[in-house]
Amino acid sequence: MRRLTVFACAGGLLQGACLPADSRPVPAVVQVTASTSDPALNGFQTADGWSVQFSKLLISIGQARVEGDDCVDYADDGYTRILSGLVPGTQKVSELFGRGNCELAFAVTAPDDRPALGAGVSGSDRDDLLGGSRDVGMRRSVYAAGSAARAGVTVSFEFQTARTAPYWACWSSNQTQGKALQADQTLTTAISLAPEVLFLAQSTQDPANLRFQAFFDADAVYGNHDARITAEELALVPFDAIAVGGNYDLGASHLGTVQTLSDYVLGVNFPKLAQSLTDGTRCTTFQLVTE
Repeated sequence: MRRLTVFACAGGLLQGACLPADSRPVPAVVQVTASTSDPALNGFQTADGWSVQFSKLLISIGQARVEGDDCVDYADDGYTRILSGLVPGTQKVSELFGRGNCELAFAVTAPDDRPALGAGVSGSDRDDLLGGSRDVGMRRSVYAAGSAARAGVTVSFEFQTARTAPYWACWSSNQTQGKALQADQTLTTAISLAPEVLFLAQSTQDPANLRFQAFFDADAVYGNHDARITAEELALVPFDAIAVGGNYDLGASHLGTVQTLSDYVLGVNFPKLAQSLTDGTRCTTFQLVTE
């Protein structure tokens, strides 16, 4: 039996299958998880009186890594995982290995060819985000559907986007810069998924700033009046029309760059979807307003 084992390895050497042992120090293990906010799980009330509830929520997240000038990343985890935003509790995103003074980076981005699937995500859900094509441009990073009701009126909404939201410097704050990852250490870092931010009307991420009326008007005033709000209808709403009276605020960095409600949702709000960790630390991201 021993000779068989040695022979198998020798045969493997001819094919590059037996590799020398890694002589580097044992790395720290970082378990990256995610959990969905209570408003997204249980529904929320907007400042303008609408009750909003998600019925389906798919988020493709991954490309997680530790990085930095003084950080050694033992394995660049490039895969993506599709999560259901309607599953309560903690869900796995990635497992990372590194040591030194490191930062965490990841992205909400379209899935790779073979994404991992979280709890409650079916093969059909995966195919929906992949778009039935190996063309990366056809893939979607987020799919959101649900309904909103006010004063006896109920409408549905369905949005999807191919937008990527990258996040980095997630372990830095005013007090600290990165985390010191030590050999044989195991730690967990948790991302807070907050899909309700898509309905923010102000640059500040505050539940009091959630609004829905402009979404309703996208269908009832500018769209086809079928009580089903789509991403295409959001693009019909001029931003100037909803900014009247200060209802929607761009913030100084976005002046002159947002032309429609769709621009606002995707350019200003979408990058906030996974920007915060559950401990309150906020990752750095950038905001784009064009596909």
